[in-house]
Amino acid sequence: MPYRGYASPHAMSARGRVLEDELITIREDENLITTLRNAYKRFESDEIPLAGVEAKVEGQILQTVANKEGYFHFDEKIDINSVENEQWKPIHYQVTTIPPHGDVSHSAISATGEILVPSSRASFGIISDIDDTVLKTDVSHRLKLLRNTLLKSSFKRLPLPGIPQWLQALRMGPTGDDQNPVFYLSKSPRNIYDYLEHFLELNHCPKGPILLRDIGWVAIDPSQDSPGYKRSEITQIMNCYPDLPFVFLGDIAGKDPEIYHSVREEYPDRVLAIYIRDIRHKKKQNLFRSWKNKHQIENITLIQSSLEGVKHSVEHQLISPQSFDAFKKDQNTPTI
Repeated sequence: MPYRGYASPHAMSARGRVLEDELITIREDENLITTLRNAYKRFESDEIPLAGVEAKVEGQILQTVANKEGYFHFDEKIDINSVENEQWKPIHYQVTTIPPHGDVSHSAISATGEILVPSSRASFGIISDIDDTVLKTDVSHRLKLLRNTLLKSSFKRLPLPGIPQWLQALRMGPTGDDQNPVFYLSKSPRNIYDYLEHFLELNHCPKGPILLRDIGWVAIDPSQDSPGYKRSEITQIMNCYPDLPFVFLGDIAGKDPEIYHSVREEYPDRVLAIYIRDIRHKKKQNLFRSWKNKHQIENITLIQSSLEGVKHSVEHQLISPQSFDAFKKDQNTPTI
């Protein structure tokens, strides 16, 4: 199972997992039993541990070994030509060796993934959280979170109002044709990668790498984790594109404000804006305001809606006035 990766002219990050095919099918008309069965299959996946994996990209051959959970990561220095228009380069994976594992044969295990090569015209990158930033998840309410994740198909999940259009406007940037790269970063488990990939595509969010955690049933709640994972992923992205500034989107349910602020302190000239979505949860609101006041944080934009974010974006020349007008028109169009 290849995950979308990303690359610059000199570096690449590409991940995937070697596992037995659970034959998961995503259908709009699936019933509750099918949805629950698919959720079970995602988390009860049978990984193939310690498999040797070969990757071929742009004529270059790379080798690695998957871990005990079947996950592999190519974090490599490579040569890829810069491109004027954003491209998704194919990367071909092949299992080369496999320890004894039942009746599994490695001879036919292969797949083709994609890695993002941003446009040389990009004016900035976008790193966005997913849960309660793009996808309505109810992270702060454990039972709602479990119900949404396990009992609702990707067809029945809802994006936060206006967020796909705002992300598209940021992607197009101030010129309307910047092709700014978008990266999705969540503490959700990689087990639901296909679920989130389909949700984002279904709701017309910009195509981008989806970076998730290596966890299972024991840590399904994306709000219950230290900020180390997200911080590390953000640093890796920024180091891959050392000349590109970034815009961050998150929410107050987790540690997004603290993580993004710490990144801005390390890279003060490369963080153009930090947007934090408010949620209706008094404890989370009080914790955010207490942290913000204690540390006298002034450069984080707290928003109640995507419209507030879009207004700030056009005022600070992150999106074009045309994108702002199109957003307002779209949000005022009645849904039939």
